[in-house]
Amino acid sequence: QTVQVVQVIRQALEAKETDVLLDAYCGVGTFAVLMAPYVRKVIAIEESSAAVSDARLNTGGVANIELVLGKTEDVLSTLSEKPDVAILDPPRAGCHPRTIETLIELAPPKIAYVSCDAETLGRDLKLLCESAYTLRQVVPLDMFPQTHHVECVALLTRNDSANQLILASGSPRRRELLTGAGMDFRVVPSDIPEDPLPGEPPAKMAERLSLEKAQAVAARFKDGFVVAADSMVVHDGRAYGKPEDADDARRMLRELRNTRHQVVTGITVIDVAGGRVLTDSLASDVVIRDFSDAEIDASIATGTPMDKAGAYAVQDEDF
Repeated sequence: QTVQVVQVIRQALEAKETDVLLDAYCGVGTFAVLMAPYVRKVIAIEESSAAVSDARLNTGGVANIELVLGKTEDVLSTLSEKPDVAILDPPRAGCHPRTIETLIELAPPKIAYVSCDAETLGRDLKLLCESAYTLRQVVPLDMFPQTHHVECVALLTRNDSANQLILASGSPRRRELLTGAGMDFRVVPSDIPEDPLPGEPPAKMAERLSLEKAQAVAARFKDGFVVAADSMVVHDGRAYGKPEDADDARRMLRELRNTRHQVVTGITVIDVAGGRVLTDSLASDVVIRDFSDAEIDASIATGTPMDKAGAYAVQDEDF
């Protein structure tokens, strides 16, 4: 099974003869020895002195393996060379947070994460994917026959982060718009409070909320472009956000039916690495027909109005 794990890792990393491979939590050097013929250099890190002693015996005669004794989270920032590909094989507790943080800064294009604990694997993958990596596949392997334990090899690839587009919204409509435009993007919802400020004009509120959403997400990245938006309906000087509940949605729809009003959208784009910020807003005139209470109730029953400013969207077939 160990040979099978190495085959999965080799195929996943596609390491080249010119690459430097990081083997973190290397143990007795099994992966280092088996991967050494395919790369220029292996930097293998292990904190157990007994394991490193065994690794030195196992790697004897393999000139392109550099064994380093120490905790991975302490050693990574002192590496002699920047890795091109990386293998993580931590204990069940998973990686130390500083290991993940430093690895993200080192930015190897591909990472193979070998884990025997699904919970800590999921925790660490979440951190990597929230930064600049995409999970491409997870291969389960039966290394523990007749037990519930499963060894997993997860492959992650680094995004072209300098140009990656990050949508700071969980809105299905905004995802649909970007997808329809043929754009590649990541979704990282901001989940900030959307409370109005006293006396704040609707356009300024939309701009402020879009800026706060974008800033909240941009703080989690080192580069890329973050786009965020916030919309609200305005009628007779009153701003309508998302309804609090079904009764609030019903009230909004009754007040807005058979009216001409505006939909105000604020949008912000942040160039994370460059620090540039653009914020603006646009108001669109909307005429909505005179629909019945029964139609309102039918729409609310679907749940559609609950995540929309004014309790409706122009693309909805209900109105």
